[in-house]
Amino acid sequence: MTPPRKPPTMADVARVAAVSPMTVSRAFKRDSSVSDATRETILQAAETLGYVFDSTASNLRSQKSDFVAVTIPSINNANFADTLRGLSDGLQARGLQILLGSTNYDIHEEERLIEQLLRRRPGAVVVTGGKHTPRARRLLENAAVPVIEIWDLPVAPIGHVVGFSNAAAVRLLVDHLVAKGCTKIAFIGGDADRDTRGADRRAGFIAAMQAHGLEATRLIAVGAPPISMRVEST
Repeated sequence: MTPPRKPPTMADVARVAAVSPMTVSRAFKRDSSVSDATRETILQAAETLGYVFDSTASNLRSQKSDFVAVTIPSINNANFADTLRGLSDGLQARGLQILLGSTNYDIHEEERLIEQLLRRRPGAVVVTGGKHTPRARRLLENAAVPVIEIWDLPVAPIGHVVGFSNAAAVRLLVDHLVAKGCTKIAFIGGDADRDTRGADRRAGFIAAMQAHGLEATRLIAVGAPPISMRVEST
């Protein structure tokens, strides 16, 4: 059996490019002390050898990494797929990548993922929603990296927020329907115990209906999230 080939090293790239290993390291880290011409020579040498820069040791020294940790509730939801696409486009333009975790709408799974992702020393953490377990919140507060909560508008943000109030959105929807003359309005949603943003929407619906003096009893639960909208044939 043919023994596996050893991967090319930084020293191999340095020898082919006729520079020092330190210069190779600086070139891959986009250090401004390396000229564009030298960097191009190094990158061409790496391409020829099939060398892949190992950033692990550099990350440990600098306490920084080239990826952003992201948690989403579901990977088969079109809305979150669009969110990931937007994040990926913005991060790639800055030389960053996404390290993804799926919580399956479970805040305890989110807690486990946050701890696991933070062990990899991400440059930032993006979490979907503003409700977390007490331990997950402590982990994020002490992470010493930017934390961004999305798809929600938490009362006490951990760091940055890119989102909206799910309850307020449904209240506006009910207000619009009532203004159009609708009085018998129903709410269809998932299991409020697992989907915290769904629970906010349900609460917003009830509050808005009561504010208009209407019955808020047409509450239809359709099971655990993620919820798919499909027509059942009969």
